[in-house]
Amino acid sequence: MKKSFYLFNPGRLSRKDNTLCFQPIDEDGNDLQPRYLPIETVDNLYCFGSLDANSALYNFLGKHQVAVHFFDFYEHYTGSFMPKEYLLAGKMQVEQTRHYLSEKKRQILARKFVEGAFEEPGLLFGSWQGCE
Repeated sequence: MKKSFYLFNPGRLSRKDNTLCFQPIDEDGNDLQPRYLPIETVDNLYCFGSLDANSALYNFLGKHQVAVHFFDFYEHYTGSFMPKEYLLAGKMQVEQTRHYLSEKKRQILARKFVEGAFEEPGLLFGSWQGCE
């Protein structure tokens, strides 16, 4: 089961094989005991301290659908790293944009929506009272 993890100490987050390694650092800059998190158990990371990481780590987190959320010193939300959604990226979005920009293709899609509504009015208006 995936869980959310909260990182309150400053430190370095890295990939060690297929595991996340968090190396916390104390106030004097000394390394503390590293903590290992199997990637299969991580859903979200909430970072409240200073975090040192690199793009290879974010690629790894993205492949495993792990989101990272950042907060400042006063615990105000500052931003997130969100892994891409398959259907929201790439070819699907490009094709949807091409259809939107072409008036002819937009009209074809609009006709198909209207035809579908006439073929199955119960699906569209089934919950409305008085429509048979």
